[in-house]
Amino acid sequence: MKLTQRLAILGLLLAVVVLVQMFKLGQIVTGSAVNALLFLAALSVGPAGALIGLVSPWAALLVGAVSPALLPALPFISVSNMALVLTYAALLRYGRWVAMLPAAAVKFVILAAAVRFLVQLPAPAALALGYPQLVTALIGGSVAALAWPLLARAKSA
Repeated sequence: MKLTQRLAILGLLLAVVVLVQMFKLGQIVTGSAVNALLFLAALSVGPAGALIGLVSPWAALLVGAVSPALLPALPFISVSNMALVLTYAALLRYGRWVAMLPAAAVKFVILAAAVRFLVQLPAPAALALGYPQLVTALIGGSVAALAWPLLARAKSA
């Protein structure tokens, strides 16, 4: 895939991530959609998709989709998103479904550890960065794994 194609896909996915976050549909819906887009980024452009993980929390802050209470955690959210994409891309040779599990787990562990040991957050914000992150990553990964064959087929048609 050419660099211009990769950049176009990254730009499109980032735009959709920002758009989804602007709707403020709650953590389960928005988080699952954003995670699905992160998994799709890994499937479509490989490790370069981690750039979306890096930028998306900050874009969410700019459009008002993230509570200012989460500001201290944004660097860790970025890192966990990037780790999800990089882990998934690295393990894809074992299959979409197999790669999804450790990718979701890595994201969860990074955020849970950050909240537990590194960042002081109000209780509701800390809770939002715990198990709900694992759930939304697994939902998003499932959506991406199911959607990918359809998207790949549409691309080749």
